[in-house]
Amino acid sequence: MKVGNRNRKPDFRIRQGTEPWTYVEVTQPNIAKAETKVQAIMGRLANFVRHPQKSFSLEIFLRREPSAEEIGALTIFVREFCLLEGKRTHDMSGLAILSLNASAPNVIVPLEHPSEPKVPRLGHVAFVSGPGEPHPRHISVRMAYADDRAKDVLSSEAKQLPTDSPGLIMVQMGRAPGGIRSWEPIIARRFQPRIHTRVSAICLFRSAHEWTPDGEAWIPETKLIANPHAYHPLPAWITNALSKAQRPAD
Repeated sequence: MKVGNRNRKPDFRIRQGTEPWTYVEVTQPNIAKAETKVQAIMGRLANFVRHPQKSFSLEIFLRREPSAEEIGALTIFVREFCLLEGKRTHDMSGLAILSLNASAPNVIVPLEHPSEPKVPRLGHVAFVSGPGEPHPRHISVRMAYADDRAKDVLSSEAKQLPTDSPGLIMVQMGRAPGGIRSWEPIIARRFQPRIHTRVSAICLFRSAHEWTPDGEAWIPETKLIANPHAYHPLPAWITNALSKAQRPAD
C-alpha cells in the first residue's frame, strides 16, 4: 500500500468525513516461550496431587520463577507438606508461600497475600475428585510472571505506519496474560521525542467471560496508551470510542 511517499503495509485505514486517514495495525502476540516454561513448572508442582491418598488442598504461591535447584527442593518439601493435618502455612523466604487446607479440597479460593506486590500472575490447578474417589484433593499454583514482548511488538508494528498521518497499533492481548497491566509502563517509556513518533497511540484489548455481581458476562477491556510525542495525535473521536471500554484503575 502506498502511504504518503513510501510503501507501507498497515492493516486498514479509517476516518470521519474529509479528515486525514488514520492508519491502523492490528496484531496478536503468540504464546511466549517464557509462559510455556512457567506453565511447565507449575504443572510439575501441581502433579503431586496424584500421590498422597488423603484429602487436602494446597496453594503454592510463587513469588518468582524458581531455579532448577529450588524446584527440586520445593518438590521434596511439597510431598511431605501434603501429608500433614489441619491448616498450615509455610513461608519459603523469597520464593514461595505454601498454604495447606485453607479451603475445602474441591473448592478453589485464591488466597490474599496483602504484603505481596500486585503483579501479573499465571495459575495452574490439578484436581483429584469425582465418583468413586474417597479422597478429593487439589493443588493450585500461582506464579508471578513478567512478559517481555512489549518492546518487540511496538518496534515491529510501528514500521508499517506512515510518518505523515495518525497511526494506531491495536494489540489483542488474549495470549499475553496480565499484559494490559504489565505492558503499559513499558510502552509508555518507549514513547520518547525521537522514538516511535509515527505511533499516535497503542490500544491493548481483550475480552473474556467473567463472573460479575449479576452472574457470568462477556467483558471487553481496553487500555489506550497515547503517545505524547507523536507527530500526529489520534483523532478525538477514536480516542473517545476506545476509552469507553477502559476499566477504572484497580
